[in-house]
Amino acid sequence: SIPIDLSRKMIEGSQPRSFEYVDEDKKGKRYGMIAQEARRLLNSLGETDAYLEHGITTPTKDESLVNQRTLDYLEYIPHLINVCKDLMSEVESLKEEIAKLKNT
Repeated sequence: SIPIDLSRKMIEGSQPRSFEYVDEDKKGKRYGMIAQEARRLLNSLGETDAYLEHGITTPTKDESLVNQRTLDYLEYIPHLINVCKDLMSEVESLKEEIAKLKNT
């Protein structure tokens, strides 16, 4: 199983962003995370680059090629589920505590 501390640190340290694609095929506002920021976070947690997709080569307007990194968001899903389950358990505990306090 995934340590809850790792999942919490990954989710708490992640910074969702909005950005504009300039590529004609994907033009428009998008939401996500910046791969370089995610890499720094993952490295600080001792995680590997398994969360990043490598080697995506994109031509620029001047026809030079740019190597880009993107996030593999599927790798984040188990951490999101882990944190959600932990929070649900915490909410249930707090509900029980509140119910006990109301009855006293």
